[in-house]
Amino acid sequence: MKQILKCLKLHSAPVEDGIHNQTIKNCSYEFKAIILKLIYLTIKTSKLPSKWKTSVITMIPKKVSNSINPKDYRPIILTSNLAKKAEKLVAFKLKEFLRQNNIIIKQQSGYRNQRQTKDNLLFITQKILEQFNRRKRVLAIFFEIAVAVDKVWQKGLLYKLIKLKIPNYITAWINNFLDSRFF
Repeated sequence: MKQILKCLKLHSAPVEDGIHNQTIKNCSYEFKAIILKLIYLTIKTSKLPSKWKTSVITMIPKKVSNSINPKDYRPIILTSNLAKKAEKLVAFKLKEFLRQNNIIIKQQSGYRNQRQTKDNLLFITQKILEQFNRRKRVLAIFFEIAVAVDKVWQKGLLYKLIKLKIPNYITAWINNFLDSRFF
């Protein structure tokens, strides 16, 4: 929880629950313990408050603020700040499980601490140079998956989590998190 609170964006906007990050950060140790118990209760029971699954979409101008062209805006999704803390805690536990069980390949850079796209670029550059030095051909195929998260087959994702033997409480929490979302 300390790690999560350390990374709080203090000016993050609250939604319907009205709870600001500033409030969470400045509350007493005892109240932070209550928040943590609440989050762990959602993890233990795999039940999330419906307000945590409700998001408000607002459009932010990219450059020109008074444009009528929708392409000049990008959507920002506002969700409960408490829900974000729960998401981060579950993500931390999931990453820890994946790391401990050597499930993530070393070339994976996305969603990993202290890893960047540059790592992959350096790796592929090295492999290309190795093949050129051996006078061999190189073929590379790249996929654009920037919006893949919006198109994830949820049942397939859950199936893969089960096949990887992700702890049941994490899989159940993710299932509830994805189910009956409202924007």
